[in-house]
Amino acid sequence: MLPSANDSLSKIELYDNTIRPSLSRQLIIPSLLTSYGFLALNNHKLRSIDNQIKEEVWVDHPHRPDHIDDALQYIPSLSVYILNGFGLHGKNTLADANRLYLLSSFAMMMVVQTTKRITQLRRPDGFGNNTFPSGHTSTAFVAAEFLNQEYGARSPLISAAGYLMASAVGYMRIYNNRHWFRDIVSGAGIGMGITKTIYRIYPGLKNKFWSDKKVLPAY
Repeated sequence: MLPSANDSLSKIELYDNTIRPSLSRQLIIPSLLTSYGFLALNNHKLRSIDNQIKEEVWVDHPHRPDHIDDALQYIPSLSVYILNGFGLHGKNTLADANRLYLLSSFAMMMVVQTTKRITQLRRPDGFGNNTFPSGHTSTAFVAAEFLNQEYGARSPLISAAGYLMASAVGYMRIYNNRHWFRDIVSGAGIGMGITKTIYRIYPGLKNKFWSDKKVLPAY
């Protein structure tokens, strides 16, 4: 006896729910990271962690800043294009990947710059009132999540490498005395969370604005 259409549909839905966690589940870690940063703005104990880390990294071990983070923040996203160039294609076509990355980067920039203008908090080195959250770290984690979304199913090592580079950017922002620990943690959460959200809502956006293209399933 052949399965009915309803049975087939149920199996497809079950398969989708198994391989694709809900967006709320995907955003648990980014939300916790982002929330930590905001809580640390007015929490004495969490702010003391910022000061302790600064003393350990910068005061107790004085050094010259190293600006490798300016370039490193883009390496995970550049890796997507390098891998495509070598014929190792990601989850989406290159055209879709471009849109996903640009949309994620734009949304992240709007959130980060708006938050910086609202909070106007001084950087640990005293130069600038735009420390929270870290733009470099947010950019790096957008790039890392972009790499993860495109190639994570192929190899967890690729995803791990992207997150490692993004974490290195965050560390370098503290190493260069340009950000507090709270700025880094919140920046990481914002970058990851926005990119995950863009990947989930992109099929609808594509259907609306690029309807001549084949609509992708939600990821």
